[in-house]
Amino acid sequence: MDHQNEVDEEAEVVVVIVPLPAQGHLNQLLHLSRLISTQGFPVHYVGAATHNRQAKKRVQGWDPSTILNLKFHDFLVPPFLNILPDRNASDKFPSHLIPTMDAERYLREPFAAFLKNLAPSTRRVVVIHDSLMCFAAEEASFLCKAESYSFNSCSVFAIVYYFWEILGKPADGGNLIPSHLTGHGSWEGCISDDFMKIAESNHEYLKFSTGDLYNTCDPIEGEFWKSLTQHPLLGENKNKWAIGPLNPVQFNLETNQTNNCIKWLNNQSPNSVIYVSFGTMTSISDKQITELALGLEKSEQRFIWVLRDADCGDIYAGKEELRMIQLPDGYEERVEGVGLIVRDWAPQLEILAHSSTGGFMSHCGWNSCMESLSMGVPIAACPMHSDQPCNTILVTEALKCGVAVREWVHREDIVSSEAVEVSVRRLMVSEEGKNIRRRADEVGIAIRQAVSIGGSSSTELDSFLAHISRVGADGERRVVLPKASGVDFADVPESITSSKLARAFSKKRMLKRGSTFGAVGSGEVEGEAKKRRADPSSELIGMKVAENRPGEEDELKVVENRARLAAHLMKGICLRMEEKAELEKGKVELEKKVAHLKTDLAKEGKRLDSVKAAQELEISELTVETGKNLEEVVELESACLSEEETRQCNQEFEVEFYRIRGVNGDREDQHVKIHFMFVEATQTVDDLTLKIKEKDAEISKRQKKLAETKKKTAKLKSQNDALMVKSKEADMARYRIQALESSEKELRHFVACLKDQMISKINEHEQT
Repeated sequence: MDHQNEVDEEAEVVVVIVPLPAQGHLNQLLHLSRLISTQGFPVHYVGAATHNRQAKKRVQGWDPSTILNLKFHDFLVPPFLNILPDRNASDKFPSHLIPTMDAERYLREPFAAFLKNLAPSTRRVVVIHDSLMCFAAEEASFLCKAESYSFNSCSVFAIVYYFWEILGKPADGGNLIPSHLTGHGSWEGCISDDFMKIAESNHEYLKFSTGDLYNTCDPIEGEFWKSLTQHPLLGENKNKWAIGPLNPVQFNLETNQTNNCIKWLNNQSPNSVIYVSFGTMTSISDKQITELALGLEKSEQRFIWVLRDADCGDIYAGKEELRMIQLPDGYEERVEGVGLIVRDWAPQLEILAHSSTGGFMSHCGWNSCMESLSMGVPIAACPMHSDQPCNTILVTEALKCGVAVREWVHREDIVSSEAVEVSVRRLMVSEEGKNIRRRADEVGIAIRQAVSIGGSSSTELDSFLAHISRVGADGERRVVLPKASGVDFADVPESITSSKLARAFSKKRMLKRGSTFGAVGSGEVEGEAKKRRADPSSELIGMKVAENRPGEEDELKVVENRARLAAHLMKGICLRMEEKAELEKGKVELEKKVAHLKTDLAKEGKRLDSVKAAQELEISELTVETGKNLEEVVELESACLSEEETRQCNQEFEVEFYRIRGVNGDREDQHVKIHFMFVEATQTVDDLTLKIKEKDAEISKRQKKLAETKKKTAKLKSQNDALMVKSKEADMARYRIQALESSEKELRHFVACLKDQMISKINEHEQT
């Protein structure tokens, strides 16, 4: 459905998705649209009608039409060249898609108009664009309400490996990659010169993006994610989120029993089928097809082979010109029942999720890697172009989840049928293959845990969604425009801030325009106004004057530059005010928490005082009882117990009592008020120490009385035999006293440590 002219009536935050018009890129960002829209955010997926249609038709695991707040906007674009792929080219980079990839030519103008129409109905517009569609970031920078984020559709390892090569390929990895992975791959021969020009033109717009999203996760690239975010050369001052995999990881295959691939897999044994597909962007030669066919046949393994040419820029135009790929004579008859040849689009994600699929021979495009690894399927890697050689190293060497069919240094050679046979059998039936499959299954489990509730990727996505939906310190979901240089920016019309004058002229004049501002804080202007300070109020006045002189092209360029400067100044001020408001709000919340903490501490102190009073009463009662017990012990055991033994028995009783009371006190609320219990435990130990000293004094007094009772020992000889039995018990009591004294020392040390930690944490809270 075309929602070209539709926007949401009123939404707090809306998300606009701008994908690169190529299958792997369309697919990843459409999956991301599902994840965001199901969290309650309105999502607008924009592009040419043919590419939106392609994305919706080929997506697997869910139906875009069932999500009400996901809308597709079909832009009317001029015709672009629809070139057929060259299957015999030695360079497998999809150069035939360059006219389509150069999307800025035909998407910038309708995108700018759509963005301007969308902005008034929302508090914030969040643009998520492919890293090769960075013109969208510049267009978003013209609107005060908009911010943009770059989506990177390749692996983090490929990015890190690229910078390792830029650094001169240091043997130790340059703190970017492990030394044992260096030199196994290369970016040489991976991309064409025409594509490099597109990439470079996009790079100049990256400065307008405020953060980066990556389709990866910690179980796959945790080590290299740290390099990307922490290395001094790569850890630029931008927020980064690792939110992959984006594709669904749970399937009910019973709902797709009409597809021939799924029906065929249902009749195969678990892990017995290797799925063969080399993506949608590359065609292979007839000679290579023959070698692949013979190698699969000789391997004697079951297979599904997607045999089709690469996509054109418009997959719905010129279908009649596509070739019918020929296989060796009688081949399909010979492999019938063993192999299934698919000459159209295949449900790759569902095939990989099927229990009968035990391997994947792939070009190692990042979309295919993520889908295969998330399903726990090992890969036989045969890279073709772009980041695929680096992905091969990641899968086979770093993760140990696959084998290499061909090394990148031999990329111009035909892969022989013998090499195909060996690779397939190595992955599917060898002992090494079993270990690789076991490792891939472990990685798959870890990936699925990452996207489950509380997993690393799920947490990262929640963090990103919380970031884009942030509010000001006053709690109102709005952007407050500050006053500066005598101009009330809150009263400036949106039509001016979005460069209305620039929109009145052909975009062809604007494609090569440079940045018109330097540091926003200083107001320095480049281009015609270089080394001259710009007054925001005079720039806005200049724009209004220029509207009356549309015929003078040079002056219009100056006006355009000034308009863009004003827009950037306003946006910079808005963002700074928002950040300041958020910091102030955080400060207020922290002060409230500290106040609550102090109040709770005072209440707990009062409670502890009452507990202490009760304990003192209990101790006094126990002291009386202890005195009575001591008298009895003296009368019965004085014949065999020395003065020191009597003292130790008393200490044992007291220490054991206080230890049990302290343990019970710790158990009272150890999870909720552990810090306060540490204080209580410390105080309790101090009180016990004092009480023990008092008891020692009392025992000294009683020892004097004990000396008098020794005179009566002669009269108690008749009870000596009975007391001998108790003498053994006294020995055991002595041993227990020693053990309790040791425990007391450990407890004192533990309490002291806990007290230091508590004081440190309280100091940290007070400092923050």
